[in-house]
Amino acid sequence: MIKHDGPVYIHCLEGKDRTGFVCALLEALAGADYDELLADYTATYANYYGVTAETDPAKYGAILDVKFADIVALITGLPDGSDYGGDVLRDSAAAYLRECGMTEEEIAELAEYLCE
Repeated sequence: MIKHDGPVYIHCLEGKDRTGFVCALLEALAGADYDELLADYTATYANYYGVTAETDPAKYGAILDVKFADIVALITGLPDGSDYGGDVLRDSAAAYLRECGMTEEEIAELAEYLCE
């Protein structure tokens, strides 16, 4: 993303697992808060499966408890229910990318690209 002009297309089979993780990671790096990550992640379930908190509360709850909680835990390294306020998500996303081999300069350039 930092080496080529967009647009950027991120996809997997259904847009909720690998794509959901990558989008949540990038949103966190760009400064999105927990509620923004949640809204964007659950939009896939609403659009693809018709599952929302209103249409199927049990499935929606399971999605949050299993899928979304796992994504946030992978990004932050924190257990479910932790305080994700302030810069926790952004700093955790940067740390995740650092652990994957990105340099500080690349992470900063990516964050700038995402926030343009």
